Amino acid sequence: MSHLEQRGWVNIGLSLICVISLIGCGGSNTRNRLAEAAAESEESEQVQLTFKDITLEQGDEEGKLLWKVYAKSATYSEDRKVAIVEQPSGELYQDGELVYRVEAKQGEVHQDGNLIILKEEIQAIAVADEVVLQGNELEWRPQADLLIVYDTLTGSHPQVEAKGDLAKLQSRSRQMELIGNVEAISHAPQLHMQTDQLIWSMEEEKLLGAVPIAINHYEGVEDKLTPEQLEKLTPTHVASAGGSVVDLKAKAVTLIKTVTLTGTTPPLEVKSESMTWDLKSQSVGVNQTVTLKHLAEQLTLVGDRGTVDLAQQVARLDKNVRMTGGQQLSDLRAEQIVWSFANDKIEATGNVTYRQGDPPLFLQGARAFGTLSDQNITVSSGDRNRVVTEIIP
Repeated sequence: MSHLEQRGWVNIGLSLICVISLIGCGGSNTRNRLAEAAAESEESEQVQLTFKDITLEQGDEEGKLLWKVYAKSATYSEDRKVAIVEQPSGELYQDGELVYRVEAKQGEVHQDGNLIILKEEIQAIAVADEVVLQGNELEWRPQADLLIVYDTLTGSHPQVEAKGDLAKLQSRSRQMELIGNVEAISHAPQLHMQTDQLIWSMEEEKLLGAVPIAINHYEGVEDKLTPEQLEKLTPTHVASAGGSVVDLKAKAVTLIKTVTLTGTTPPLEVKSESMTWDLKSQSVGVNQTVTLKHLAEQLTLVGDRGTVDLAQQVARLDKNVRMTGGQQLSDLRAEQIVWSFANDKIEATGNVTYRQGDPPLFLQGARAFGTLSDQNITVSSGDRNRVVTEIIP
């Protein structure tokens, strides 16, 4: 194998350092033949150069390695601006550090080595984060620190499996942007996400989305989720929002913009403009207007802020709280309402008022407790001589 020490492909227009092996040729003879071929190529635009078992390298202005590509063969275009390579495999560097390993069935080197395109059966491995991407086309733009993989894209990682139309990776920020028909499965917590754009910050272990997203949560699944499992399993919770942050390390999800979270047991729906969903403690926190609906009992609870303990099935709403529904469309208002939706028990405190339509009734007090679904409510005045009223339909 002969080595060309100088930059450039023997004056054929590509700024590369080439390590070339020609079958059946000795080192000095190879150098002479390359020089003759290059001289001929400068005189005629019809001459193409083809080499077997070739290694192509590119360095930056400081001499740091940008990439190294091995190929079974390389053929230079007539204008000497593109090299067509067969069965390429190689290493891509940023700031002198190895960041990706790649391989494909064929490829191209463009623009003095500032663009590499690989095609067919692509595999790219992000070394630092153990992410494996597969697709049918790849672009590497070292000056922009940008790796693009698209066409039947799939990706795998110990934490996340993903697919989409296109992925953009930046090695310095350790960030991947997934674009178009994105589906991502996280294994801890067990989530299935569907959206059109998702940014995966691998260093922070977060998935960030600024467009509408649907998230299914599967509780109690011991094995890693697979697409085949998703077709058979019923999600424990289903969420939709206009934006999201999934913190894989903290096992928490922040949802914004027209957020809806629905549980299956019991069928409870939580709505707000933003909420924090802690999957570890199985709780939801909301710092602005929140609406809870028990879909089976047709009860609705609204407040300025609140928390929902999904494990204990208890909701606590504060400030300007209103609960409506039940057999006679009752209306209960208070400064705070604690609702145990597992057994339909409620406790209201602070400026409590209660109304019902049939029979007409209005009550006031400092505290109330009971069950709204069947209108069995006790209201007290809060002093020693409290008045207790029982409403029976």
